[in-house]
Amino acid sequence: MAAYDDFFGEPSREEQNQIDSFGLEQIEDAAEHLLEFDPEDDGLELKGGVPAFRPDHPRWRTFIERHEDGATIKWRSKLKERRLVRVVDEEKIKKYIAREVDPKTGHKEKKHLYISEGELAKYPWETLEESTICWYPDNSAMVCYLKDLIPVGLQKIAKAGLDKTVFDDPDRHETKRAIEFQAGTPDTPKPGELLFGYMNRGWIQPTVEMREQAAQYAQVGPLLQKLNSVFARTLPKHYAAQNRLIPEDFRQFGTAFSTITMLKSCPSSVHKDEGNRLGFTCMTTIGKSKGGTFCLPEYGLKIPVQPGDALLV
Repeated sequence: MAAYDDFFGEPSREEQNQIDSFGLEQIEDAAEHLLEFDPEDDGLELKGGVPAFRPDHPRWRTFIERHEDGATIKWRSKLKERRLVRVVDEEKIKKYIAREVDPKTGHKEKKHLYISEGELAKYPWETLEESTICWYPDNSAMVCYLKDLIPVGLQKIAKAGLDKTVFDDPDRHETKRAIEFQAGTPDTPKPGELLFGYMNRGWIQPTVEMREQAAQYAQVGPLLQKLNSVFARTLPKHYAAQNRLIPEDFRQFGTAFSTITMLKSCPSSVHKDEGNRLGFTCMTTIGKSKGGTFCLPEYGLKIPVQPGDALLV
């Protein structure tokens, strides 16, 4: 293979012929080489002292396609690169996160609201249509959208488990109004939500769903492991940092995720994650639906996450 530093640009015919001739063992060795050459090299470089993404870096551009005869290393055309631009002031978005008094406790609780269709139309939206890496210059936001990475077989296994799963009514601050919000679309299934993993409620304890629906949840495991591998290969430094924070016993199916949220026809209202130590979310969609649209209203960006896609935000 060409030297690691010479991967920029398309491979020569000779290099491509060499790659195409690799057997399965050689391919596995090559994949390990890409990961282990420099675990701290995450495809960034400093520009004026600020980390910037290098979309031509080999970490963004190589992947392994498996098939009946073995596997093939292929080149992914370099990811489209996009610099995020704020189009709506954050203070204007915060109006959708109000506070109201909880009649049970008498304390003020956050009230997350949905942006109406009429209000949404006022935003200067753009939609990602292809695999893209996006970032805001001060590193306060980063989006890595990768299309068609989750094999159909894993999606089917996960869906078979979820079809037998009983979903609870949404009750988190950002989802508990989903049923009311979806009432205007009668053809949509009733929203549901489940939380699997470990929660800190004064002490670390497993969620009820883990105890009561473990068999169904187990069928989702292979899909989560695939999403975990995408996270590990794409952003190894962030992945390693998250792994160091999570005790091994709390890792779901050996992944870097301690908690898994599953939403069924359940849109989230406007919110900013607060519980993620690194501020990172990994997601995908499965099933016959059209998938979900992940929106960043501050940046006027829509990401239509289809089944099989992976989104790291």
